[in-house]
Amino acid sequence: MAAGTETAYFSATHTERDLPPGHPCAGVAHSHLWTVTLETVPPNGAAEDPGDRGRVGCAEFAAWAQRRLDGTHLNAVAVELCHRAGPEELARWVYRQWSPRLPVREVRVQGPYSGSYGPAVLAS
Repeated sequence: MAAGTETAYFSATHTERDLPPGHPCAGVAHSHLWTVTLETVPPNGAAEDPGDRGRVGCAEFAAWAQRRLDGTHLNAVAVELCHRAGPEELARWVYRQWSPRLPVREVRVQGPYSGSYGPAVLAS
């Protein structure tokens, strides 16, 4: 099945509060270079590409990620991220922001480690 993808790159800090004591990142704000990839599917699961809506939406996604995430402290971006802003949580939050706009198959985030969220992940 054809899919559209767009990847955005940004730098942001976050705090991991749930790490074990003694871990160098536990409770300390620290910075990473992040990538977030939005993958869309054609409407209604059709075999063709997602069309103009998908291409325009993917292009908007990269600009949105730069405006919304670059240079931020991720724990302060949204209430869902205030306690933990790791790749899985960020992927889930981005999915919830974009799935009403586009037929999102999966959101993948790479930061200090990888995380994914979306129907493709939940089905596996």
